[in-house]
This record gives sequence, structure tokens and C-alpha cells, in this order.
Amino acid sequence: MADRPGVYRFAITPRGDFNFNGQLDDGEVRVRTQFKYTLQITGVANMTLGGVVARNNIYTFDLRNNGIRVTDGDLGAVAAGDTAAAGVGILLSDSLPYVVDNGNLRAVNARSVGYANGNASGVGIDIFVPKGSVGLLRNTGNDLISTDGYGDTLDVNSALAFGAFTAFGVPELGRGLPAFIGADGSPDPTSAVGVDYQRVEALGEFEASLSARRAIGVIRMADMGLNDIAPIWIANADRTGNDGTIDLIDCAANFGTFSGGASIFTGPGGNVRYMRVTGELHTSPKFGTGIQQTTVLNPGEEFDFTDDSGTPGKLMPTPQVQGTVPDPSNPDQSDLISPGTLSVLTYGVDDATADLAGKAGVIIVRVRVDAPLGLAG
Repeated sequence: MADRPGVYRFAITPRGDFNFNGQLDDGEVRVRTQFKYTLQITGVANMTLGGVVARNNIYTFDLRNNGIRVTDGDLGAVAAGDTAAAGVGILLSDSLPYVVDNGNLRAVNARSVGYANGNASGVGIDIFVPKGSVGLLRNTGNDLISTDGYGDTLDVNSALAFGAFTAFGVPELGRGLPAFIGADGSPDPTSAVGVDYQRVEALGEFEASLSARRAIGVIRMADMGLNDIAPIWIANADRTGNDGTIDLIDCAANFGTFSGGASIFTGPGGNVRYMRVTGELHTSPKFGTGIQQTTVLNPGEEFDFTDDSGTPGKLMPTPQVQGTVPDPSNPDQSDLISPGTLSVLTYGVDDATADLAGKAGVIIVRVRVDAPLGLAG
């Protein structure tokens, strides 16, 4: 049973071809005879188009029509250079968004989706899945700065998110697709995925904007520090219920540029469960786009905050060892002996919008505690 979204292959070969490459290699003995087999795949649901798979690259270039459109059922996979699901080709589009009207988009896989060129990206794809989920979005190339000036990236919804298709999005339906954020600063669910994004992964530069009416699973990237356009990530775009969760945001290098990090919305009762950033952490453009600095508290001082779910919280270094002789040089914590020191790194969410007045908070990215001197090991 498949336990995660992606591209799967079933290899069938004559007896003796142990590595399934179709060649007679050393140590193999090929049995040339007919044999019967049955391949049964169950639970695939309603999949209308199994896949658009190319040995090398895929490029849709019709400016007046959707690059791919499936009106009923699922679109299985869009895979460029798909050799054993490695994704070694490039996926490019100058067309209108890929559309799956009444189903799911299961997987997109390529070495690069669009391209990174200096501090810009281009020719990525846009997707509109109004009644279903998106399983996997992945680029497999990790060349951030190529010798030809073009690097590997995951460029998804860079046009749709910012209103490029407001007047003209799905020609056959005679409709446009609005930007992810409305004029009042609140999420507009019209262009959002109908249910969830499950896994979005970039081994190269990350330049994907995501909007889902329910939740987003994993957002993982090698880097988000080259492109000057800060992405938008929205869970619970329709503001219905409390299902706006993002399970994990994981960035192995810089999170944003001086144009800002991602604008994150999770809606009423929503929550980013885990966030890890190894490099520079740039704030959302809403808060000034600078590098977020670690807050270092005084020894023994507590850190009060509001979580991005809207819940108040408090962090404190422990143990708090009470002293008997006040320290006149430290009036705030004069009764503590060698108190520990907290340092906290946070990331603010954009949710203090007109429809959610008062819901604002931060994601706890990193907490460090320096042990009291008397307890240091």
C-alpha cells in the first residue's frame, strides 16, 4: 500500500533479470519462456488521466488555453524526465493554469519546475484544483546556481497567487481566477485547492505559493533565499472550521530575502505545528522584511507570547533556584541563584486581517536555554 503521494512504477521482467534493467548482466541467467502473471491495482479511485510523462522535458506554451485540463476524475502525474521516478527533466509552462475540475492532482515531479535565474524565477506552472487535493509537488534538482545561469527550482502558482489570471483563467468556463489575497488583505478562497496540499518539496530553490481550503502537510526546501518575490501560504482559505494546519515547514538554508519571507495564514484556530530554519529567517513583508533576530532574555526572565493559533503561552528557564540574599545589582531576578537564560526565535503570521481581528501570533522556530552556572555539566 502506498503510504505517501508520488510517482510509482511496477517493473515486470523475464525470470533471471534480477536488477530489472532488461539486459543480461554478469551473474544473471535469462529464462526465455512465456510465463503468466496478474497485476492487480486497487483503490485508485476515479483517475481519468493517468499521467503526462515525458522522457525529457514538458513545455506547455498556449497563452490562451490551460496547459492541462481534466474535467472529470483525477490527474495522476505530470512527470518530466521521469526515469524510475527520479524526475530528471524540466517542466515549463507559459500557458494558463493546469486545471482539474472535479478531482485530485496526485503528483508533479521534475528536476526543475520553471527555472531560477539570479534573483528571479520564471515559466513555472500554476494549478487550479477547486474540489480536490494536491498530493505531491517536487523538484529533484539541487543546482541552485548553474553554470549557464539557470538553477533548479520549484516555481508553482507564482502567477496565480498574485492575480495574473483575474480576467482570464479557465476560458471554457468563461471565468477568471482572483489572487490568493483579496483587496482587504484577507485570503480569497476562490483560487484555492478544494481540500489539502499533502507534500511540497524542493531540493532546489523554493518558489511556490499555496492556498488550500483545509490543510497543508509538509513544506520542505533546500533554500528560499534567491528569489525576490515572497511566496504566500494559506491554510483554511475559506475560514470555515478550525482545520487550517500546516504540519511542518523545513528550510535547510535561508528563509526569504530582503523582499521578505513567506506570508502565512492559518485561519481561525489554525496552527503551524513545526518550523525549522537553518539559515537566515526573514520576516513576512507585512512586518518589514528584515532578518528576524533572536530574542535573548535576562537570566531567569520568562518569555510571554501568543501562539499562531491565538493561544497565549509562556516559556521559562528551569529550575528556578531561590536564593536567600538579594542581589542589589540584579533587582529583577535578585532572589534566583545562577538563573538560566532563554533565547527565542519566532516568526509572525499574517492572520490579523479584517475577518480575524485580534487573531495574531508567532510560530516558535527555536528555543535555547543556557543552563545555570551551578548546574552546567
